[in-house]
Amino acid sequence: RPRAHRGLLSFGVLACVSWVQVAFFRVVATPEIMGDRIAHFLIPFTCACVLSLVMLALCLRLSRYLNISLAYRWSLPLFMLSYVPIFIDYGNPTLRLAAYAINFLGMFGVQFGCWLGACKYLRRTGSPALTVFGVYALGEGLGIFLGCLAGLYAVLSLDEKGLMVLSSVLLTAVAFAIMVTGFNPQWVFNRTRSRGEDGAAG
Repeated sequence: RPRAHRGLLSFGVLACVSWVQVAFFRVVATPEIMGDRIAHFLIPFTCACVLSLVMLALCLRLSRYLNISLAYRWSLPLFMLSYVPIFIDYGNPTLRLAAYAINFLGMFGVQFGCWLGACKYLRRTGSPALTVFGVYALGEGLGIFLGCLAGLYAVLSLDEKGLMVLSSVLLTAVAFAIMVTGFNPQWVFNRTRSRGEDGAAG
């Protein structure tokens, strides 16, 4: 039986750096004048929500053994792709809509992966639910705070070129942290019970 609380540090780091990326991008990609919130926020959010549910259904159908690795396998490519529209033309509102939708889709991947992984972790280890979800909440809150702080600094202090450079550096750091925590050999969320254990449980 896996040791309780083992791997929670990696879980918290993954949640933190993922939400740093989400929050930073949200601030950077927000238009200067927030007039049409339905077009800029609600439409991309709704499209990403529907598409993410379809993607999750496909993941559940194609692979029954989902774990916390779904968070970084899903989100990391989309985090990278979300910068392409604003790098093409930072002032284009249509491209920002596309960038927001891609970023929301990556955010849903982080949430689905962490929630599914946390539930499997609780079932396999018997750890207190408050501890596991508390680690996730702490990582998410800290990530949002740091991401917003970095994003506000970027839009208030840097020109467009400097903003793009900082975005690239931050994305590289986030990707590195996600890959390190995601491929940790001590990762506990991808454990599967043996056939003998399943038979005994049955």
